[in-house]
Amino acid sequence: MRRFVTTLAAVAALGLPVLTAQVAAGAPSSALHVAPGGTGTDCSAANPCGSIGAALLRAGAGQEIHLRSGVYVDQQLRDPSSGQVRPTGARAVVRPADGANVLLAGRTWIAAARVELRDVEITGVLAVVEPSHDVRLDGLSGRQAMVQLRGGSEITLTNSTLSGNVDADLVQIGGNRGPAGLTDVTVSNNVLVDATDSAPLDALHIDCLQVFGPVRSLEVSGNRIAGCANSPVMIKSNIGAVRDVRFTRNAIQECVPRREACYSHYAVQVNVGSGGPVSGFVLENNTIDGGLLTHPGVDLSAVANLISDPTGRNALSAPCIAGAFVSNVISRHAPCAERAAQNRIADPVYADRSIQSLAPSGSSPGVDQGGTATWPDLAGRSAPCGPVDAGAIEYCGTTPVSTVPPTTAPPTTTPVSTTPPTTAPPTTAPPTTAPPTTAPPTTTPVSTTPVSTVPPGPVVIGDLEPVALWHFHPNAPLADSGGDATLVPIGGAEPPTGGMFTAGIGGLQSRDVGADIDAATQHGITVATWIDLRDAIGQGPGRIMAIGTTPWTENLMIGHGTPFVPSNTLTVRVLTAAGPAPILSVPFDHVADVPLLLVVTISPDGELRMYVDRELVGTLDLGPDPFARWDATFPLTVGNVTGPYARPFRGRIHDLAIYGGTATHADVRYMYDEIGIPLAGTASQP
Repeated sequence: MRRFVTTLAAVAALGLPVLTAQVAAGAPSSALHVAPGGTGTDCSAANPCGSIGAALLRAGAGQEIHLRSGVYVDQQLRDPSSGQVRPTGARAVVRPADGANVLLAGRTWIAAARVELRDVEITGVLAVVEPSHDVRLDGLSGRQAMVQLRGGSEITLTNSTLSGNVDADLVQIGGNRGPAGLTDVTVSNNVLVDATDSAPLDALHIDCLQVFGPVRSLEVSGNRIAGCANSPVMIKSNIGAVRDVRFTRNAIQECVPRREACYSHYAVQVNVGSGGPVSGFVLENNTIDGGLLTHPGVDLSAVANLISDPTGRNALSAPCIAGAFVSNVISRHAPCAERAAQNRIADPVYADRSIQSLAPSGSSPGVDQGGTATWPDLAGRSAPCGPVDAGAIEYCGTTPVSTVPPTTAPPTTTPVSTTPPTTAPPTTAPPTTAPPTTAPPTTTPVSTTPVSTVPPGPVVIGDLEPVALWHFHPNAPLADSGGDATLVPIGGAEPPTGGMFTAGIGGLQSRDVGADIDAATQHGITVATWIDLRDAIGQGPGRIMAIGTTPWTENLMIGHGTPFVPSNTLTVRVLTAAGPAPILSVPFDHVADVPLLLVVTISPDGELRMYVDRELVGTLDLGPDPFARWDATFPLTVGNVTGPYARPFRGRIHDLAIYGGTATHADVRYMYDEIGIPLAGTASQP
């Protein structure tokens, strides 16, 4: 079995401030020379130029540009303004001089043809834009750096290590709104790891690799991608179409373990946006340690991948519509019933789950299962050791050993920001009193929704005090309660089965909790619910829950939609000391049948906060004494309201929990990360 060797010439510890480039001696005497502060015009060894751009304007095909030690700030690499470019042939090569330490800082801009930049360290932003052609970025080392491949053709990023960014994505592909876009891009044999932030609410956008179009013909192969605050891989067509994308032989991992600054729930997300389709997307022989989310409309083909899903959050809506989804090993979630026989539903087993390895154990499902990906594999093997295995790494009797350095905590130096700063609400440490979770059996398929692994009994969540907890079983007509409160159908209408509310299905009501809720408000109130959203009603909002019976007089209303037109918004209204507060409405682009956690919390001093999953999405100041006019006799209603003012919710309510106290951001993360469905952790199976 061959030892794994990274394709980087030398991978230093991720904390190294400057890359020391080792370049072979004997460079051509015709090389051009650049030095920080240089004043020469001929870029000779005796009179080096002061900028890389000046040397590039003089460079011919295959000519080298040697950079002397130092920091190069805000460099622009462009072709002559006359429109002339280097003749067809070899690229001009920009590299450190022998033994030199080179750092590109600030914003480095490449808009040129036939250029190779290699073996330098970068910080800040390195951008490749139109009309770039045949540009190769090779052997880069970056910390607190972002590479943007914006426009051009035949662009390659390879053999590079980017890590430790604190305020931006590591690699962005796309974003050129012009007609040409970006074509023929290769991202290969890179290590993209550990993009985190000490302020998690500011880091929600941070991805290791983000593709947002327009882009056509993108090859992503042989990379190790892990540990970014939002997603290791995010693909979305919000600026332009994403076409002909192929991922092969990559190891992609969500945050392990999840922590304050790294809490992604999907290793790979693929979303269809307003810029066009996501088509021709191929996943082949990848190892994906984490959830895989594909939105409806994604043209996806997935073959021979290992997809482990520690959180039970896979949401594979696209494969049920189009494309091929075969010969994969996927844990805890069958992509769709009619395709379960074409895949292996089981937990992959790793000899070492760190991103440095992710090699399969000999007992792992997927060994000898088959695959068609090209060679070598991620461990450097040029041929299979028998029948081809699923995943990025072939099992050959022993475990490959990686020389990729471990991910590290984010640096404490000042970040290089590319976006305006935001102000995050204070967070507190995650609760420490929760009972330990346990993994499900590895041989039993599990539901498509997150499943609570906490033992029976009320779950302790920070300082929150449970008031009422309900859970809807998939086939039960009503809900099991974690306490004495009960829910009964409103007005004799047919009750929902499994919490599914549609046209003709009435709501539920409880008159047992009004006084308890009223008493709990002295410390604030928190409502948490796992829901699936369908289309909003036209005269809404459709009531997810309310304390009260008549629209505009309820103590509290949480709904889907707006009062006048169908709208995919999540809406909250509160009766305050000054009367009904303005509605807090947050637009939300949801995926049907994918559960989301909605949390609404109100503090005693009148701060209303709304969270979706683990993100803060909206706030509203209700003013002092927000519960002063609440009526303790009002019933709790779920899924609708009573009387002639029906406001039915369209979707599924998996469970509903009401707590006394104000939830912190850490409490919400704990609900999402550790508890799942049911929040109550108390309901027995029917």
